[in-house]
Amino acid sequence: MASVNSTSGSSTGGTYSTRLRLTGMASGLDVDATVKKLMEAETLKLTKLNQTRQYTQWRQDALRDIIKDIRTFRQSYLLYESPDDTNMIKSKAYSGALVTASDPNNLTSTTTGVTATALPGAAIGVSNIKVDQMAKSAKYVGANLNNNSVAISNRSDYRNKTINFTINGTQYAAKLADTDFSTASDSDILSAVNTAIDTAINSTTGAAGELNGKVTASIQSGKITFNSLNDNNVRVSSDISDLSNLKVINPNTSTLLSDLGIADGKLRISVGNQIANVTVNSGQTIQDLINNINNASIGSNESLYSKLKVNFNELTGNLTIETRDTGSNNTLKLTGLNNDNTDNNAILKGLGMYSTIEGTNLADGTTANTTLSALGMSGSQDLKLTVNGVDKTISLDSTKTIQQVVDAIKAQGIDAEFDSASKKFRIFTKDGSNLNITSDFSPLNIKYNGGVSGQDSIVEITPPGSAIPTKVVKSSNDFTIDNMTYSILKDPNGTAYNTTLTTKADASDSIKKIKSFIETYNGIVKKINDKIGEKKGYDYKPLTDDQKNAMTENQIKTWEDKSKQGIIRNDGQLQSMLSSMRSAFMDTVKSAGISLKELGIDTYSGLESISKPGQFKLDETKLKTALETRGDQVVKIFTTKPDSSITNATEKYNNTGIFQRVEDIIDNAAVKIDGDLLKTAGFEGTYSETTNTITKDLKKQDDAIYEMKRKLADKEDAYYKKFSALEAAMTKLNAQQASLSQQLGS
Repeated sequence: MASVNSTSGSSTGGTYSTRLRLTGMASGLDVDATVKKLMEAETLKLTKLNQTRQYTQWRQDALRDIIKDIRTFRQSYLLYESPDDTNMIKSKAYSGALVTASDPNNLTSTTTGVTATALPGAAIGVSNIKVDQMAKSAKYVGANLNNNSVAISNRSDYRNKTINFTINGTQYAAKLADTDFSTASDSDILSAVNTAIDTAINSTTGAAGELNGKVTASIQSGKITFNSLNDNNVRVSSDISDLSNLKVINPNTSTLLSDLGIADGKLRISVGNQIANVTVNSGQTIQDLINNINNASIGSNESLYSKLKVNFNELTGNLTIETRDTGSNNTLKLTGLNNDNTDNNAILKGLGMYSTIEGTNLADGTTANTTLSALGMSGSQDLKLTVNGVDKTISLDSTKTIQQVVDAIKAQGIDAEFDSASKKFRIFTKDGSNLNITSDFSPLNIKYNGGVSGQDSIVEITPPGSAIPTKVVKSSNDFTIDNMTYSILKDPNGTAYNTTLTTKADASDSIKKIKSFIETYNGIVKKINDKIGEKKGYDYKPLTDDQKNAMTENQIKTWEDKSKQGIIRNDGQLQSMLSSMRSAFMDTVKSAGISLKELGIDTYSGLESISKPGQFKLDETKLKTALETRGDQVVKIFTTKPDSSITNATEKYNNTGIFQRVEDIIDNAAVKIDGDLLKTAGFEGTYSETTNTITKDLKKQDDAIYEMKRKLADKEDAYYKKFSALEAAMTKLNAQQASLSQQLGS
């Protein structure tokens, strides 16, 4: 029977030629069926190759699934940066106490200025913390750059004048009427200004009225204010003397520095004794300046970003630059310079920042009327300053009060103030002039070449069982003393406040965390044990394409689930990892002084040890007792790290906490670049994804399959060529027979 054939090779068998064939025309044979029959034995080799490759792929998938599980487990529980609700490395996970904070002056309040967390070993009872001062960073806060309001002082100057508004590079000219405004009321001037705005002419196109709806004016108490009606920032200029100092309305990070009156130069930023020079380009934006600050180099291979936080608040219109760290040991100084290092007043002035020298906190009880003698000064002493390099000397004697010092400095044309809340003395210039102190002035805690400084937190803690408070000074608002971690949340701002802390024995949160850890760990161990103990489904080999085409999706899934059984049976690496993790739990932690059994954690016994190999059970009552009475030892058995002086590997292991050991085991198997499981199976998104052993094997198997398909195609073509020759011979024979029959018939 004649047939037409045009096919391409399949992955598991069949025809491999892509040629169009017309077969059996002369012989009447079913050539395709015959060739397929002849190829069946050869195709079996390809099927086996494909099945072997599928087994290899399934093995990699199974190993990667386990790698994912243990990496997720490590990320959730065993790293310092793990989430607080599952973190088993930080000591607060093992607290046997609960702290309740309350305001002694408002017992119904649900908020307090201080919160605290009990660590293992914290004293039980009632304590008090009095907050005198909050730790702060060294900080510059610029003035509001939304320079949109000014008092009307010369009404006659508004006649026939122009107010120019520039938005996104387009300028609009609002021309006021040729009217005498010298005796005009506020409402008259307001009407005239808003009329001029509504009919403002685009200086480029000459089109009138385009500014309408973009800017509006208002007047209150003789003060005129302009506001942008959309998100655009607006530059203002005018030949009206009152408005000559207006610059920008609605500034944002896209505002040009030139619109703030800033000229090219550099901003010198000193953080402690380190200095960075930041490029200031008037043609750049506020955001460009922030980027320049963040990217500027300071110290060795460090950027300012690592030391400073810089932010422009579009709501308040001010720029803030502050140190990331708090404490009085942090200092910050800003200096505006031209590129030749001469003084550039426009930079700090344009940013709304003052050149400031600030002393650290003076003693409690210091007021503006405190004398210099009360601050430790005797006789006379000069306060020496420079303003843009010009020397200024303020001669003082010990009888002068702080307020008199302020007055003496102001008499030199320099601003000064004493902040009664922070007890800090400040000297500053508002016009952007660079200010320096050329020698220390210790009575006011002012340092040579200083800038602004951070401040420490100052608290007084009265522990349980004591009536005497202890003064504590810290550089941060978060600190730990006597196994209690404190967090100061509220700034006393000169008025100290108290918080009562009640610490009670309560290990419920810690028990919940440890129980979650054990349950998750047991789940992973069970999954691995099930996989390595699973019997292989020998009767369910991977399906060929032809077999899949004859089955439903559910049938395929059911079959393949059975085919995958035992794919990692008796895997040596997984068995070794499980053994190491079991040892990590069972081996003694020398420095802890407590055993796992004393915590209520133990392996299963009897029949359960067979059904739950490598898993642990938890006695919550024992664990509760241990946490509440021996919490410091519980922390050690789980999280302790060996002393750096220990060099012997065995001794290091013996002095390493259980959870640290487990983390090391997972790290060595599935995280490090040379991890055992990663070298074997690899993991998506890591270097090992393509460099592992199984992926290399798959590549070799793909090459073998490709070569087998090529050979099968060649063999199939050879069969067809033979049948083609047979067809040709039959055609010739038939033609001869027909000719002979015709001659005989004649």
